[in-house]
Amino acid sequence: MTVYVRPEIDHLVFRDPAGDVIPYGRRWGGESPPEDTYSVETHPARFAPVVPVALALIDYLTAAFEVEKREGPGHAGDFLRDYGLSRIVRLTPQDPAAAPLTFGFTDPPTVYVHAGLLQDFIFPICGCDACDEDIDHLIGELERTVFAVVEGRYAEQADRKSSGHTFFTEEGEEGSGGWTTTEPSPRLTAAVAALRDSGGRWKAWPRR
Repeated sequence: MTVYVRPEIDHLVFRDPAGDVIPYGRRWGGESPPEDTYSVETHPARFAPVVPVALALIDYLTAAFEVEKREGPGHAGDFLRDYGLSRIVRLTPQDPAAAPLTFGFTDPPTVYVHAGLLQDFIFPICGCDACDEDIDHLIGELERTVFAVVEGRYAEQADRKSSGHTFFTEEGEEGSGGWTTTEPSPRLTAAVAALRDSGGRWKAWPRR
């Protein structure tokens, strides 16, 4: 059976003006970050490892599951907004009751994942110095998100003005999730009807 193996990660080293290594992920020691670090992205290249991990996930899912893989700018409309994606890959399970996944890539290194009908997940969601995202945690979140969808542990909810999602644990318990206010649109209206008919819980992808 095909098994997913995370590619070896190159932990890049970046230094501050004094020459000291910047300990990304633990810079602020639990304290509030300095005001001048918000909205500043000093070393966006530190997120580069998220891209090979996303590509490895795509290769694994294509080999292990009954999916159709298509690539090209024509799938930009899967996402909720224009992110200026340089590459887009869509994986559609043969079972229509299983949620499709669309991966998008930008430079500076960011991976966008559209899951199901109405949810975009972004890795990193914010790359500023203040947020101080840890690359290992970020990669883990990407993998957890993708496998929750693939394993049928993902549900979506929607009404006329908002949409939400829920991830379930492997034991079937409700885990993380959230709601987002959304402008009314034909897309949202169609999703409300589709999710009502399906109950909102997506099925697991069929294996090869």
